[in-house]
Amino acid sequence: PEAFCASPDPVTGCAGEQATFVDQRESDDDWGSAYASGALTTWMTASLGYDWYERKFDTTAVTPVGTFQDRVETQRFRPELRFFTPQGIFVRAGGSRYDQKVHQYDAYDPASASIVGDVNSEFWVADGAVGYRFPKRWGSFVIDARNVFNKKFEFYDRLVQERVVPARSIAARLEITY
Repeated sequence: PEAFCASPDPVTGCAGEQATFVDQRESDDDWGSAYASGALTTWMTASLGYDWYERKFDTTAVTPVGTFQDRVETQRFRPELRFFTPQGIFVRAGGSRYDQKVHQYDAYDPASASIVGDVNSEFWVADGAVGYRFPKRWGSFVIDARNVFNKKFEFYDRLVQERVVPARSIAARLEITY
């Protein structure tokens, strides 16, 4: 349940005011995932992944602009290719396609629930890596790039926001195995 007041302040909402009514909502979370990978040749592998997640909220999830997220549905498609050479050089190229639909309404006016707005976010994020595996598997050196094309996006799921870098990111990694 969420308490609301009759006359919310445009900046602070109902902070410090007496609640005049309560809005009761139910929640439901559903998800599914599929993944397949395999060797295409002795030097190349491919993988495909798909995730689907839907959440219907039972508590108020207020965004920074004061909207209540009624339902969020997120789909992610992840193709990837990996190449390996006998000399120890490897390359990884992949991407993730995100499709998200958010139903929302004004969090400070639950009576407007009949006026549900849809916000859609659809984008690709490309990732890649180039590396060298040391002889006798003593470790590797990898240059890893995330969000290669510096794709800007708007997203409503904290889990995705933590997983997808909203700006180009390039990192070098040295792993030593003994």
